[in-house]
Amino acid sequence: MEMKPKAVAVCRAVLKLLDGGADINSLKVSEIAQKAGIGKGTVYDYFSSKEDMVIHAVMYELDGLLEEMRAALREDDGFEKKIFWIFGCIERYSADTLCMTRFIRLVSQNYEMGNNLRKELEEHAEKMQGPFHILKDLYQEGKKEGLYRGELPASLAVLALSMRFVMYMMYMNNWQNIREYPGEGIKLFLYQGILEDLDRQIN
Repeated sequence: MEMKPKAVAVCRAVLKLLDGGADINSLKVSEIAQKAGIGKGTVYDYFSSKEDMVIHAVMYELDGLLEEMRAALREDDGFEKKIFWIFGCIERYSADTLCMTRFIRLVSQNYEMGNNLRKELEEHAEKMQGPFHILKDLYQEGKKEGLYRGELPASLAVLALSMRFVMYMMYMNNWQNIREYPGEGIKLFLYQGILEDLDRQIN
């Protein structure tokens, strides 16, 4: 997503405020503008509303993560190494700051705010296809390697992969309470689950 420098400053300001514990419901545009180091009026030259700023901030962070993923997964290391690379990526990006985790938290905080954010997201739905395409390509790679039959529809295979990665995010959030299961063991457990999920047949 290409944006003007001031628009990028606004996105970074939103992310910093959210990471600092700011409540999206009470967050003011003036606070965002101050954090970005630009005038409040200038903010509206780039964004139509606070919801628009939040969505663009999440999409900005997502774009950065997806670009990193594309570059890493472009390497011909095979399905297994790529799956474990994504686990490592989740470790590097604390689950509390993963943009998708942040987005889920935002839309669930308040019904009205969630509704507004969802409306804004609908206008950016095409950009949300990035993760889908990455996981679809990964699914096809494992199929070519003969790791599973590959009879699942691509959309269902992507959902299965996504859920295993979400499970690892949840583990990372609660690892202190699951000390009897070391991280490497959890990753292997989830990887085996991925292979089983992708080898299922739909009757």
